Amino acid sequence: MKLAPLLILPLALLAGGAGKPDASIAHGRLGQTLDLGRLRVTPLRVIEDSRCPVQVSCVWAGRLRLLARIQSGHHRHNQELTLGVPATVAGGKLELLTAVPRPSRQGATAPGAYRFGLRFRADARPAPRLQTVAATPTF
Repeated sequence: MKLAPLLILPLALLAGGAGKPDASIAHGRLGQTLDLGRLRVTPLRVIEDSRCPVQVSCVWAGRLRLLARIQSGHHRHNQELTLGVPATVAGGKLELLTAVPRPSRQGATAPGAYRFGLRFRADARPAPRLQTVAATPTF
């Protein structure tokens, strides 16, 4: 069975990266400003958390909507983000990837208990550049 070690090596390599956190995801809570490179994002409040509670079977998975302040350079605005739905912002995609804890049967989650994972990915193509034309003075 010389084939067994050859099968185990690729599986071990795949498993090696499974436990490492994604460095491009910033984690924080309500009121905490997260640095996402070109953007600074502050989760302000949970608008809706209708996700299916833990250990409950639901027909609809529900959703989580979050109001966040987004700052890019000197421009700042509030925007609604939905868990799992990329939003187009500042020449890229902002994603609310994770939100914990999930709702429980005991009732509403305290605002301070929420933790969020966000990621910003800039578009691959650069913004179009304006072409300047030199004007010739006429006398």
